[in-house]
Amino acid sequence: HMSVLDNTAFGMALAGVPAAEREQKARDALRQVGLENYAHAWPDELSGGMRQRVGLARALAINPDILLMDEAFSALDPLIRTEMQDELIKLQAKHQRTIVF
Repeated sequence: HMSVLDNTAFGMALAGVPAAEREQKARDALRQVGLENYAHAWPDELSGGMRQRVGLARALAINPDILLMDEAFSALDPLIRTEMQDELIKLQAKHQRTIVF
């Protein structure tokens, strides 16, 4: 098992990103999805929706040109779903990334 922070940084670790940069980018991604206070939590300590947000943070952390969102918000409650959709729209505008839902 990996902590939320390690899970978020996993893709960058595979890509050979240096540890300090990995940690900073992972923490930034967790902040973007509202999980910054859960960086050292374990998966079994999170709700289903929180786990899904970790997956989104992991995708955001690698700063992809395209985000493919296959039912990315299906396990989230309506309020969080709306917040995450709004956040993705802001991220798209800020970083000029393509997001496919």
